[in-house]
Amino acid sequence: MEEYPTYKPDVLIGTSLQVIAPLGQYDGDKLLNIGTDRWGIKPEVGVSKTMGKLTLELVNALTIYTDNGDFLNGKTREQSPLYSLQTHAVYSFTRGIWGSLDFLGTRAVEPRSTTSNPTTFLTAHGSGQPLRCL
Repeated sequence: MEEYPTYKPDVLIGTSLQVIAPLGQYDGDKLLNIGTDRWGIKPEVGVSKTMGKLTLELVNALTIYTDNGDFLNGKTREQSPLYSLQTHAVYSFTRGIWGSLDFLGTRAVEPRSTTSNPTTFLTAHGSGQPLRCL
């Protein structure tokens, strides 16, 4: 812990693996449900580069879903894997006060589902208060 106050980040590389379990109430006769009745897995790789007060971040992910064989009266819901890309440009004004411009894009790897549409939004954060433009 002694090194923390003097630590100067440069390049950081990280990975994560999320497992999405089919939890929550699910009723195959209803279109809207709390649960999804399918599994998902999402591996991610992120890279961060700090240059003075500016930090650039890039995160790539691929979310893969299993089929839901009990979707809306016994139909099967299939969904192509979703590729997502996040980028962040974070500027530190002073200690504890920062702002960022962010981009998130998602796209189906192989379009076979109508449930995934490209999504892009821009967010700006400062002192913990988000501002989102959809």
